[in-house]
Amino acid sequence: MTRPLKRGVAIPPDVADYAFELARICGVRENRVYVRLMQIGKQDLAPFEGNALATLIKDPWEVAKQLPSLKRQLEQRSHGRLNSIAALRLTVADYVALREFAKKHKTTISASLRQIVHRILATEAK
Repeated sequence: MTRPLKRGVAIPPDVADYAFELARICGVRENRVYVRLMQIGKQDLAPFEGNALATLIKDPWEVAKQLPSLKRQLEQRSHGRLNSIAALRLTVADYVALREFAKKHKTTISASLRQIVHRILATEAK
């Protein structure tokens, strides 16, 4: 393994707080969290080149995240997070009813649950 290259980098306070919290939760050093964040960022930036890459780096985040390919990546991640947190305990009758509902509407159980959550949140916002 090569020796790490030391650079003086200014990190915004919100990012530093997030990295510190991740380090505390995972039980690793903060430096390791920064390295992992950079590795993830490098993978995410790999599909971009030229003007799209320059837009991601130079422009404000609100402008950059409107790029179609980045928008698709963000949507896929949000759906992945939603599925990972949906752990339910249903009775057999409830599960059968949910499965029949999904079959009737030609969709999956997870899509049905996602729709239910969206409806609940929409009614709560009113």
